[in-house]
Amino acid sequence: MSEFQAVLDEEMDKAVDEVDGEEELQAEKRERKKIQLNFSLSKFFSIPSFIKSFVFWALILLSIFIWTHFSADSTSDEFKSRLASKTVTIERNEGETYRVSEIYNPPIDVVSDESGGEETSSVSATPIKQNMAGTLTAAPVPGLYESLPEGIIPRARLEDGMTPFEAYKKPYSAQTRKPKIAFVAVDAGLSRTSTDRLIKEMPEEISLAFSPYAPGIKLLSDAARKEGHETWMMLPLENEDYPKHDPGPLTLLVTASIEQNHARLLSIMGRAAGYVGVISWEDHVYTPKDAETSAAIQQIFGRGLGVIDSSPSSMRDFGRRMAYSNEFPFAKNNFWLDKDLTPGAMRAQLKKLEDLAAARGEAIMLFHPYPKSIDTIQGWMKSRAAREYEVVPASFIAQYND
Repeated sequence: MSEFQAVLDEEMDKAVDEVDGEEELQAEKRERKKIQLNFSLSKFFSIPSFIKSFVFWALILLSIFIWTHFSADSTSDEFKSRLASKTVTIERNEGETYRVSEIYNPPIDVVSDESGGEETSSVSATPIKQNMAGTLTAAPVPGLYESLPEGIIPRARLEDGMTPFEAYKKPYSAQTRKPKIAFVAVDAGLSRTSTDRLIKEMPEEISLAFSPYAPGIKLLSDAARKEGHETWMMLPLENEDYPKHDPGPLTLLVTASIEQNHARLLSIMGRAAGYVGVISWEDHVYTPKDAETSAAIQQIFGRGLGVIDSSPSSMRDFGRRMAYSNEFPFAKNNFWLDKDLTPGAMRAQLKKLEDLAAARGEAIMLFHPYPKSIDTIQGWMKSRAAREYEVVPASFIAQYND
């Protein structure tokens, strides 16, 4: 029995030793892994590794900056090379309508030789003939445009000083000595139903200003002009709530570069043909100081277009000072009809318009192509009060008069 006990004790000691050895081995392995992990982390986050990574990314950023710096000049020069031929200054001359002082090459119209020979190039200075019945001149008129990637861009004609404003405005002579009132529907083209009503139901003297975002704007503009309506182009401008209320990708911004605004302006101008000028976006933020330094305004007037500043506020100015100083075609909106669409509010606005026209001899009102707005204008046109006034195209008020 004692011998058996001794063997049992010996076996128990061996088992304990094996367990202890296994635990020591596992502990040793864990310690080894911990050391390896600490070594790897210390290697990854070591100061030399950090310095190497910092230098690597710094070199990449420096390379990008150097490349941008040197390539930006060539890109900017290439873009600016297009600017010189885009702007002209139009001055008033005694006994003349307009004179272009800074000239650039006019577009060349290709005509076919009736004898069967090769095509020849000529620049047309055909006089503008207005239809006595009120039909507007077909657009574009030779010499009053240049073809650019953005489209047919209006410009003044060098041969005789004819401008798009003079060529495309609705022919109109005052019929009476009554005060003159002009109505302009803005953002035309966005609603096909409302646009059809404006074109077909409104009197010819009502002017239409098309949104550059309108689908099929050229066809709609041509249709309006065919029906005798004078057309204008809306000009998206930075507004008071920008960018919360973004006028779209063609918006001219006060803080944008000359190149950015120039590209957007050309894109807007190329959307249609035959319009007499542009109308600034409502609630724009351009101040008299901004207007004095705006290359876009110089570009618009320089091409022989008119401007209507949609803001009635004297604190807002999109071309007024420049127009008054240089006798460019310009009009300042006096009232919005439909900021409030309630019948009482719109009647009140029309009464203000009547009073101002009676006092000054003329007044202008802008309105949106809302069904209620169209109905209100149509109702006013039939009213007894309307008989005391003469409704005229917007260009009649915008044109410079000695």
